[in-house]
Amino acid sequence: MPSDAVQSISNGEITLSLYADATFSLQFGETDYSLSQMRATASIGGSEVSPTGVWQIDTNTARCGGENGTPVIEIALGTEAPGSCTMSVSLTPLVETVLDRFTIMGAATGEFETRLVEGYDSWSWAGVRSSDAPGRSWWRSAFVGSLATITASARTANRFVTAINWSNGEITIESAGAPVLSAIPDTWGFTAGATTDLGLRVDAGTIVSSEVFAFSFGSDPFSLVEADASATGEAMHARSWTGEAILGWESWYHFGLNVKPENVLSNARLMREKIPDARFDLVQIDDGWQKSYGAWWANKHWPDDMGDMVKSLDAIGCRAGLWLAPFMVVPDGPGLGTDHPDWCLMDPSTYAPLLEPRHNRWSLDASNPEVLEFLRGLGEQVRAWGFDMVKLDFLYFAAQSAKRHNPQITGTESLRLGLRAFIDGFGDDRYVLGCGMPMLPAVGLCHGNRIGHDTAMPVVHMEFGHPASDWTGYRGIVSQARNIAARWALQRRWFECDPDIVMAWGSDGNDAAGYSPDEARVLAAVAALCGGPCFLADDLAQLSEDEIAILSDANFLKRCWGDGLRPSDIFSHPDNPEVEHAFDIPSDLPHIWSAERNGEDVSLRFDWENHRISSE
Repeated sequence: MPSDAVQSISNGEITLSLYADATFSLQFGETDYSLSQMRATASIGGSEVSPTGVWQIDTNTARCGGENGTPVIEIALGTEAPGSCTMSVSLTPLVETVLDRFTIMGAATGEFETRLVEGYDSWSWAGVRSSDAPGRSWWRSAFVGSLATITASARTANRFVTAINWSNGEITIESAGAPVLSAIPDTWGFTAGATTDLGLRVDAGTIVSSEVFAFSFGSDPFSLVEADASATGEAMHARSWTGEAILGWESWYHFGLNVKPENVLSNARLMREKIPDARFDLVQIDDGWQKSYGAWWANKHWPDDMGDMVKSLDAIGCRAGLWLAPFMVVPDGPGLGTDHPDWCLMDPSTYAPLLEPRHNRWSLDASNPEVLEFLRGLGEQVRAWGFDMVKLDFLYFAAQSAKRHNPQITGTESLRLGLRAFIDGFGDDRYVLGCGMPMLPAVGLCHGNRIGHDTAMPVVHMEFGHPASDWTGYRGIVSQARNIAARWALQRRWFECDPDIVMAWGSDGNDAAGYSPDEARVLAAVAALCGGPCFLADDLAQLSEDEIAILSDANFLKRCWGDGLRPSDIFSHPDNPEVEHAFDIPSDLPHIWSAERNGEDVSLRFDWENHRISSE
């Protein structure tokens, strides 16, 4: 025990030292790795308030605070594994107050070489950086040294966003509001800014607690990061899909908003004819079928009863999936945009519906019981049509910082309430794929979740002048691979990781947005090894026989759908982006990706510079 500590407890792997000023430190084993000068605060009405009082110890748990309404810090050793500890901060105000955030901060000692960075949502940058580079990780992180690794992760995301800020060994963990997502000029990317103040009204005598946070310690970074992801998945009651594999074809990346029923049905027939794997039978109708965002009925090109499309696909031997953006509303548009602007999040400065700045859309406010009833009914309608899966997009809309119908419900909480309402209507026996979704809040609600950006622009949109070269072709593959590698541990621990799509068009080299045969094989290998949902996305009728051969290759098909991968050299290849956004081209990537499929070990070497793969 340090000489100035008043008390100390240990479980043999971690020693927790407690100090009279309510600070604490963690010593990890008999190593040089520790977290010192740790303290907790609550930001209340613009003031930082810390716990006061005497530490109370019960076996491997320590608690301090609560005097005169001050925050309480509670720390538990070894609740998950001997080398782990969990902690949380709570507040019970004596009078009504406004809570902006909870914070835990301190200093890390020990030699770290790299750190794992998690993004805020599906489309955010995720990767590995040098430990010398300051920055922010969302929900989870890992600090990797030659002798040991420390993971730092939220265990829950029921009400608050967790940010893990790192600079020169100083670590600050925040339980707060959702960040503002800002576009990067001259790119298609965005950054997640700092957390926002909650502005959460807390009644006198009401207990409000931060999310549960955990530190873990071990020598092997891969097993530690995977165990950390498993512990979080268990705490959030991660969903496990036991139905048929989510493999098939989707409409967005070729047809975009111009998709018609005949496009879907013709590709369904060709998939069943050309792809020699019966598991590839799911056809997902993407954006473009609906009247508008907020008007979730078929437009003039589609049957009034979308159940007719389900029946047509069933006759071909295919299951049906449907895309929706359940929280998105076109301002003053048909449906909710005209009928219920009062159901939307409000701008606190104007009391008008809040305009999401990147897409100029409103968002439904799921703290409103009427909105929950609508979302439940929407789920029931999609189920009644007969769809086996849904892809729910732009879900981060619901978590934005805004004025809500119920000021005691946070953005993260509202998002989860709204998503749960839709699922209650749609059914727990149908597959839910999240997209544009904050990562940890997806756990326990989504069976699958997108883990990278859109791989490409829809082919038919390119004729209208979209700057496709900014990210399509091989550029889209390598930046997607960075995110997939960094999020390897989440597969079937948080949810099934959706790597987006596989395409093979463009082998003639006439369009820079297309793919050479080697590039298409790289894209197919990356998507397959990810282990989650896998969708083909070309207009199959336009592919050459050689391009079809890539999609029907036996090695690609047998690698699809499984327990995921390990990028075994990821911590030896840190990236160095000027700005962390998903479309940034990585300066380095892991080369060796390994997985197990059907009892067989698969190990591939990616030659990123020459756009090729080979077996190890």
